[in-house]
Amino acid sequence: MERVVGRKLVLVYDAVSCILLAGLAGAMFTVSATAFAAIFNISAPQLSDIYPSNFQFCVIVIICGLVTTIVAAVGFSFVTLFGDLMSPVLIAGIIYLFVESLRMLGIGEDCHLWCILSEKVYTVSVLCAIEFDHTSPLNFDDVFSY
Repeated sequence: MERVVGRKLVLVYDAVSCILLAGLAGAMFTVSATAFAAIFNISAPQLSDIYPSNFQFCVIVIICGLVTTIVAAVGFSFVTLFGDLMSPVLIAGIIYLFVESLRMLGIGEDCHLWCILSEKVYTVSVLCAIEFDHTSPLNFDDVFSY
């Protein structure tokens, strides 16, 4: 690439890529930290906040970033081992959250899954859609067929 565009443009490209990827990594660490903050009952910033809401949340973000960086720096074989160790934990967590979500939504009480998805989950009004009436709610059938 340096032969085609020159050394200066390659340096600019590398700097911009570095800044963008660092911002993306920071956003991913913040999402992970939000999950841990919920586990430890620490308040996380709202979507409208520009800055973190407390020091404890910042510490969780830094720990998430450090763990990810250390695992990646050790090498691919360690990343593979870490992934093999964490996969069962993640699958168990996903199953637990699925069952807990269904319980919170009231599955089995008066309504089956299709009814709950149509009446409680997909209830956002469609604001800008050509095919739909602007006042009709977006239900599960619409999302599934899309």
